[in-house]
Amino acid sequence: MFDRVRILLTIIASAAALPADAQAPAPTTTAFDGTYFGVSRTFEEDSTPFRAGATWTRYCPQPSGPPTALTIVNGTAKAGKLEGSVSAQGVLVMRDSWSDHFDGRIDSQGTVRGRTTSGCSYLLTWQKVPPPTMPFDGDYAGVSRESSCLANGVPGTLIIRNGVVIGGSWR
Repeated sequence: MFDRVRILLTIIASAAALPADAQAPAPTTTAFDGTYFGVSRTFEEDSTPFRAGATWTRYCPQPSGPPTALTIVNGTAKAGKLEGSVSAQGVLVMRDSWSDHFDGRIDSQGTVRGRTTSGCSYLLTWQKVPPPTMPFDGDYAGVSRESSCLANGVPGTLIIRNGVVIGGSWR
């Protein structure tokens, strides 16, 4: 009995003695903060066997346009259902609540390249949105949509540069 009490007190004392730095979350970087518009999404052939004579690629949907906008705020990244973080070196890792994950890198030109996989593999590319130059330039986040012919919901981000719509996701 005395040994159990001694062990318990040792564990409590050890936990209380941890330095504050060990208990704090890892610092984030804001160097890559901003909005990135989708440039391309391409299907990557995979020869991993799914069952005899078949591969995963046979069951993978073909890409339909560029990926949704990627936003990074205080080092926290979000693109659609994917969420994650970016390191000070530009390594971007995002996951969703299922099995999808994205691993990529942001280069010095503001281009994000990487691969998303779950059973199917896609190569994704985003480009950082340049700063606005015209009065209405900017990124407009969808709030709501009501339509008689489209499903109601939230439209994607509308991107206007130099007075011209250059990107948007209208799903």
